[in-house]
Amino acid sequence: MQTARTETDTIHTSDDGRYTIRVVKRQRTKPMPEGARYVGRPTALGSRFKPKDRSDEERANIIAAFTEEFSDEGSWPPKRVDRVAELLTELRENGELTMACWCAPKACHADVISEYLLTRA
Repeated sequence: MQTARTETDTIHTSDDGRYTIRVVKRQRTKPMPEGARYVGRPTALGSRFKPKDRSDEERANIIAAFTEEFSDEGSWPPKRVDRVAELLTELRENGELTMACWCAPKACHADVISEYLLTRA
């Protein structure tokens, strides 16, 4: 997977270039792009880990905790299983997917979700 970050979003591309996931910054003052799928709290794909501060170290710790939890597919609640299946189907059918999170373009749990989807597309 290749990742590129701009001022407003993160773009993940599969190694073979066939699939692209764009993670855009959700903003209160602007509507999400048409077709964007929100993956923040309180959705089935939202991270339950809340940062104690805004440091890079805390962000890395939160991502690591989410990665560990997300990698245990057998413990996923049914809503998460269904949502991942929906996003994977959309990615396979369209070749691209847009997700929205408050963190973008900074590293966040949406990067973990993107990697999971791209390795299974």
